[in-house]
Amino acid sequence: MFPWWRFVSANYWPLWLALAMMRLLVLFPYRWQLAVGKLLGRALIRLAGRRREVARINLEICFPELDGLARQQLLQDHFISLGISVVEIALCWWGRSERLQTMVEIQGQEYLDAALAKGKGVIICVGHFTDIELAVRLLSLQLPSLRVSFRRHNNPLMYEIQRRAHERIVDAIVANDNMRFLLKTLRSNHPLYYLPDQDYHGRLSTFVDFFGHPASTTTATTHICARTGAAVVPMLPQRLSDGRGYRLTFSPALTDFPGSNEVTDTRRLMAVLEKQIRQAPEQYLWVHRRFKSTASGESAPY
Repeated sequence: MFPWWRFVSANYWPLWLALAMMRLLVLFPYRWQLAVGKLLGRALIRLAGRRREVARINLEICFPELDGLARQQLLQDHFISLGISVVEIALCWWGRSERLQTMVEIQGQEYLDAALAKGKGVIICVGHFTDIELAVRLLSLQLPSLRVSFRRHNNPLMYEIQRRAHERIVDAIVANDNMRFLLKTLRSNHPLYYLPDQDYHGRLSTFVDFFGHPASTTTATTHICARTGAAVVPMLPQRLSDGRGYRLTFSPALTDFPGSNEVTDTRRLMAVLEKQIRQAPEQYLWVHRRFKSTASGESAPY
């Protein structure tokens, strides 16, 4: 049973309203959904002052070769992508499988199949792109055995809705702090949807270059692979610019991974991610404080 009684207080009413509107939006044609998402994104860039500043600084750090006008355009495009991501979350949670099946094309499936054939599990490495939530659903249509690494949302109601949605569409969700279940997942040869571009501030992290600047990044991927023998297959989820839907592109499994040390491994993963981001920079999650930790201990840029 869903614990409705926990979320009846007035402080949850705005989120309930937003969820109801998202649920209704799923009923409309995709081109209408995109239009609504774009309008929402244009509103967000005016309303989300703090996050707009975070994104502006991130783009300034990562794309110094762009002039001011080009970065401003990229910032606007990013917030439009953020607005569309709200639609995509709704499609992930409530969209019809038959409809979604027609909206996705997969490239490089053979790389994933070859990695799974080795029988030691596969870590599908995905960066924090704005469409990562919908990508879970689209991938699950092709991979019924898919499991998803899951981070607890700070808002309890959002956590309950997201958790239950994921439990409906994937084989299992794996809390990112439940190492025992994570290792069991890979040892039973499940593909695991996993996001390695995170800063956990803890023992399993190191500073590696991200767009030429040091960013604290988890090294857990190395340790997981060392204990399981799982392959690492990068995947790029991409919203197509012509409005046809989405493309999920798998790359060949990383060779000689894990390597000689965790820093080198993490640097390799971030280099792969950076190459992916440059293909669709507006679709990466720039409102995230990627450089909030500094190697020198000095104040972060935001």
